[in-house]
Amino acid sequence: MKKVSPTPGNYGYWFLSRLTLGLFILCSLAEVGFELFSLDKASGLIKGLLVPLLMMNTLSLIFRDRGEGAAAWAVSGAMVFHTAGDVLLELGSGMFIWGLAAFLVGHVIFLVYFIRRLGKQHFPGNMVWMIAAVLAVLAGLWIAPGDEMVLPVVLYSFSLIYYLSVGTAGLLEYSRSQSKGEETCTLRKPAFLYIVVGGILFILSDFLIALSVFKGADIRFGGALVMATYLGAEFLLSRGAWKLSLCRAVPVEEYGDENKEENFDE
Repeated sequence: MKKVSPTPGNYGYWFLSRLTLGLFILCSLAEVGFELFSLDKASGLIKGLLVPLLMMNTLSLIFRDRGEGAAAWAVSGAMVFHTAGDVLLELGSGMFIWGLAAFLVGHVIFLVYFIRRLGKQHFPGNMVWMIAAVLAVLAGLWIAPGDEMVLPVVLYSFSLIYYLSVGTAGLLEYSRSQSKGEETCTLRKPAFLYIVVGGILFILSDFLIALSVFKGADIRFGGALVMATYLGAEFLLSRGAWKLSLCRAVPVEEYGDENKEENFDE
């Protein structure tokens, strides 16, 4: 991989990527701490800043490394809707369904980009979609049995489990390409691994919320656990989008080889 260093052409993005990452980490630690000690007012002051900071960090990385423009649009769209979801959920239980809808739209935007970057699928990677559908239905029936929320829960669960499906399919396809000696971008493996782990963390975060909302469970340090897993999920999904944005052909006029791929690291 090519190490990206600050140059006159990318110094602004290089500096912004480090500044926003530092602020995101500090604010995330503060938010988890506020949730841990039930400091609700302090928590509400910074919760709406977390995802926008991460969005700015990811966009600065994509622009710094001349990544694919579609990734920038996907990250922007998904994280704007996730921020809206955070704000709506803070307004009270009456806005729960609207917050859920905002998060669902954000997930769909992320997934459309990830699926687009999967490319042609082969067995067994092309079978993971059916597994996701079955698991989503089972999750909805268990969380909200006989409730009017069962369909929204099934749709939302499907979007979360789809992250695992996309990531798993990507890893299987990467392994197949490697075993056959086919050329492939080496960043695809960590990108899809980030998506898998990010999906798992999102499932854990929203599972804890579902236990509280639908089952009335009182989970010790539940708020802190929800925020820690949620922020970890957002971070890993955005990192997956960034890595995938770099797996593209480099223009001939820049490098003289239209089939060469750019691989970057922070």
